[in-house]
Amino acid sequence: MVSPTLSRQGYALDRALGSVLGGALRVKLINRMFEAARRVEAGEVARIVAAARRMTDLWYLSTAHGLAPTLENGIQVVSDRMLGLLPNGVWAQDVSPTLALDEVTISGDTMKKLVVACERLTGGAEGSVVPFPLVELRDDTEAEKTVIAELHRGFAQAFASAVTPYVTDFVVSNQVKTTPEQMISIFADEQWQVVDVTGAQSADKPTWACSLFPHGDLHERFMDGLGRVRDLVQVVKVRVFSASTGGGESIVRFVPMVLTRGLPTDGLTCWLELKGLAVGRQTEADALVAAATLVSMILSASLFEVFRDHLAAEHSVEIGEDQAFARLVAGPQFVDLVCPAVPSELECLLGDAAQKGGAARVSPSVEVSEKPLTWPDRTSGNDAHYFMAGDDDVKHPLEEIERATNKKLAQETDGREGVGIPLADLASRVGSSVKRTSIALDILNDSGAAVNESRLMDGRVERVSRTAEFAPKYEHLTKCFGGGRLAVRLTTI
Repeated sequence: MVSPTLSRQGYALDRALGSVLGGALRVKLINRMFEAARRVEAGEVARIVAAARRMTDLWYLSTAHGLAPTLENGIQVVSDRMLGLLPNGVWAQDVSPTLALDEVTISGDTMKKLVVACERLTGGAEGSVVPFPLVELRDDTEAEKTVIAELHRGFAQAFASAVTPYVTDFVVSNQVKTTPEQMISIFADEQWQVVDVTGAQSADKPTWACSLFPHGDLHERFMDGLGRVRDLVQVVKVRVFSASTGGGESIVRFVPMVLTRGLPTDGLTCWLELKGLAVGRQTEADALVAAATLVSMILSASLFEVFRDHLAAEHSVEIGEDQAFARLVAGPQFVDLVCPAVPSELECLLGDAAQKGGAARVSPSVEVSEKPLTWPDRTSGNDAHYFMAGDDDVKHPLEEIERATNKKLAQETDGREGVGIPLADLASRVGSSVKRTSIALDILNDSGAAVNESRLMDGRVERVSRTAEFAPKYEHLTKCFGGGRLAVRLTTI
């Protein structure tokens, strides 16, 4: 017999995942989530490792809707983002296995990678890692492909409705309630330009997303605080996610994002040694990639501090960092490192040449990040304050990301093996600025159409964009009432 507590938790979680397909699949997802929690509670597993980013966000969303009470025994639930920083065999003494959790498996490639990453830490003994997909799907028929496409949209809607940012590489604020007057004040602030990047998945929902691009005094205050490390920065922005609660109020989260240029491997190695996080060379690539993610979170924490103070002083909105989300992403070993950057500690990321007075060996950028956003063909100049992004600024970047992800096409284009494309390269291919191209990535990210992750490329760790596994093509997406298939609007205004 199901206990009343579990019934209430299941009902709350069912409502939170209401947009994830029909009842049968949603019920299966929920049941498997509770089964994972039951195994933890019964001592059948040592920990849960959730695949980033959708499973990590799903777990976070689920704990906010009743799953947390079944995990009160101090069990460790972590994202796979930082596993590369842990030494070989660190979990080898566990009596129980590690549960490798992913929300959906289709080809099985993601789960295989997750299991291998966990086995390095458990020692690789048979049964030390148990793969645990919540739902197994196939894509052999058109009907199955339709289910998969709807699932992408359903998760995007669920995260948007619950104001759960679809990101796992940056600091996230706690939820705050705001009045219309406060939001109007924030939008009118001349310290940033505002871009509405609401995706088509939210077109008929009381949810929206914006990206704020700081400039002027606020931007310089942040950059000056970084010292020479400012040379690493490519784009600075703050994402805003909101849902209406009725009566004019909104639930809002803020996610400060500092996008860096490619970080040199020698600089990352130096930084790992400085922080006491160096691991064996056999895991060097994984460690460097995880280090780059941690650096992104640290720089994001620096921007969070500057933005938080400005928000409180100028708009009477008080925000704090969501510690539960940070612990889930960074894990207990590294969460204390996610704090505002100390410039002297980060200078080694510029590479040996930069430390000796030479040029920093980070990846090049096609523009200086201080330049304001412009659409020369649609605005009168550099003084436009508010934009609504449309599909015309998203479709071409998606096509180039698909090309860079496709192994055959990528090989023909630049000799790479379909690992995705860095932001600066993408901007160059579509003939746009880095900032404007990053707007397309915001929309593609929120819709689940593209994934942004760190990869080792050409002696640097680059943040690249690739298409999500089995995400539908642009022409197969349904138009929303605003005319767009990815953004609400068809054209940017």
